Amino acid sequence: MIYRMLLALGFFLGLAAEVRATVPVTTRYDWQYDDGQGYFHADQGGGGSFTETINGVPTFHFITSARTNDYVLLYDASRQFYVWLYPVNAYIKGPGDAAPRFLRLGHFDDRRLFTYKLSDGAVNYFNLYPGKAWRWARNGIVTQTTETLRNNDQIQIYDAGTHFTFSLTDHELWAKPDGGSWFKLADGAWG
Repeated sequence: MIYRMLLALGFFLGLAAEVRATVPVTTRYDWQYDDGQGYFHADQGGGGSFTETINGVPTFHFITSARTNDYVLLYDASRQFYVWLYPVNAYIKGPGDAAPRFLRLGHFDDRRLFTYKLSDGAVNYFNLYPGKAWRWARNGIVTQTTETLRNNDQIQIYDAGTHFTFSLTDHELWAKPDGGSWFKLADGAWG
């Protein structure tokens, strides 16, 4: 009974999240803590494995146990823990738990690939790699960049090689050199 109530509560809270969040949620491969201290992300290469990163350190490893319209269920065999990722919160159930219990607030955020074109017509992109690392591909050059900010409005990425910060919004790419001002670089989109 309590289990069903928790699932129903998660579903209704999930509906509220769909109203407040503006971030793309289609594949449900990334789930961010609301406090910014960590996230769950699908590992590169598929296979259904996930990693939970806490304070920048990959900490726990899971496999996908189930995917429904309401949640993604993960299982950590080493600790015998299940984690349910809902649109606005997560629940956990370990070996000593009679029912799932609240874990934390968070949300799905599937912003992994941002493409844009400059005046020369070439397609360039930023692509999320493992964790908060991003690959920036432009004109045949690929460099590694680092995510520095993520919220509902934008993701900011810093490229130490060029000393530029980039802001990826729903439809635009903005750039700022170290110590400089923001300027619009191009139109773009998540895809």
